[in-house]
Amino acid sequence: MLRAAAAALLRPAAPALLRRLSDDRAEVILDEPEQGVAPGQACVFYQGERVLGGGWIMPSREA
Repeated sequence: MLRAAAAALLRPAAPALLRRLSDDRAEVILDEPEQGVAPGQACVFYQGERVLGGGWIMPSREA
């Protein structure tokens, strides 16, 4: 697991825990809930100014 900031759509980055599930999937657990984040949106992961990666938001397992 990795601490990072996650930014979805045009929102400021929010503190999160990033857990790799496979070569092409990760789980993002935001420290605080965010409204308006939805499947199909892009999400980018940062540590400071460094871009770690990104991807498309998928439905949660709870949905």
